[in-house]
Amino acid sequence: MRWSACHCRAENYQRVQRQWWMRPVWNRRLYHCQACGEALFIAPTEVLFRRAEEKAVHLGTGTAAAAG
Repeated sequence: MRWSACHCRAENYQRVQRQWWMRPVWNRRLYHCQACGEALFIAPTEVLFRRAEEKAVHLGTGTAAAAG
């Protein structure tokens, strides 16, 4: 289980029910990456930020599109 996001796209992340011992860590949720199969115990804000960033790059308004 990773405590940080993998390098796959955030669209591959699916929420998974947490185990009982994970519940006290209220600022993290359990995700499963469908691309690489990793279990990710990360903050939901990190997922939302990555999805917004990927969407901006896809629409051509992100920094990666502007730099290239």
